[in-house]
Amino acid sequence: MESKRKLALSLFAFVTLASSASAATFYRYKDENGRTVLNNSIPAEFVKYGYEILNERGRVIEVVPRAKTPEEIAAEREKAAAEAKRKKEALEQQKKDELLFHTYPTATDILRARNTQLKAIEVQIGVQRGNLAQIQRHLEANQDVAAQSERENKPVSKFVKESIQSSLEQIARLEEDIQLKKDEQDEISARFAQELTRYQVIKATDLAKSEAWAGSVGGYSPVVYKCPVTSNCDAIWNRAPDYLASHSTLAVDITNDQLIMTELPSDETHRAIWIARIERPEEKEQWFVMQLLCTRKGQALCRGDDGLSVYADFNNFASGKNTSN
Repeated sequence: MESKRKLALSLFAFVTLASSASAATFYRYKDENGRTVLNNSIPAEFVKYGYEILNERGRVIEVVPRAKTPEEIAAEREKAAAEAKRKKEALEQQKKDELLFHTYPTATDILRARNTQLKAIEVQIGVQRGNLAQIQRHLEANQDVAAQSERENKPVSKFVKESIQSSLEQIARLEEDIQLKKDEQDEISARFAQELTRYQVIKATDLAKSEAWAGSVGGYSPVVYKCPVTSNCDAIWNRAPDYLASHSTLAVDITNDQLIMTELPSDETHRAIWIARIERPEEKEQWFVMQLLCTRKGQALCRGDDGLSVYADFNNFASGKNTSN
């Protein structure tokens, strides 16, 4: 019984193979003259140009593309390398963004951290300026002594000469140190401005995508104006400092291509304003997001009728309509 079953399986396998072998396979390709050729084989010299495999019914069952040129292979490798680099940079940026938001819960925290560092350096500069003023007084005193000796046709003492030279060298070092401290302040300001801009743009983008508040007015809900790229969006951004000047008593603290922001309010009589500019190529738009910032005691400037008026005026301002300012 077992032998009969094995025989039946063997016969089935034989019939299957015979059927496959008898199935006709054709190749369709172009010859050296560009003419289409259909044959049961394809010359080796035409394989690199690509071809189609057809079954006995003339139906295409496989398409073999032409071989890629060295230039195309190089271009694909370059594209793949660029994509890998883009993904790596995106991942690195994501990690930086996560650290940024973990370190600073709010934009106010970023500015406070910046101001703390700037003030610490300003104290150091103050000390150096005090030392500089003292050395300059010492220098002037020795210069007066030297001038008096010259008027009396007396030689200037070696001690006075050395004191003058020493004072000049100390002054030069102190002035250099002060300039280095100022440069350090500039670097700190630039770094925090970059971090704050990134922070506010991400925050504004996330908020602008939320249908819960988009276009709303009131409270701390930001207002977004969507500018089509066909419009003169640059004109809106160029007028943004005028809007801040009209609606805030504080000076502009940070301004660049993506963020313009006033100083932080120090008491309840002032309010800060920031406007972020967000490129949205997928929607063919630029988004302008505006928000007010007030102290706890100065909530009325942000939440009261005056604050609501500022929010309402923003869309009028961005669209070029007259505002209440």
